Amino acid sequence: MGKTKRDPNSVELDNKIIGPWLNETGAVDQTSQEYNCLRIEDKNKE
Repeated sequence: MGKTKRDPNSVELDNKIIGPWLNETGAVDQTSQEYNCLRIEDKNKE
């Protein structure tokens, strides 16, 4: 938490779906929306 405070809509998704994953990359606010879509599709596959 703290890195994704930019987009209120993405914060929840970031924290739950891609929080730790994106934090390691350090590209949270750059790709948050794109990665949210990718991760959601990925979860639907399983």
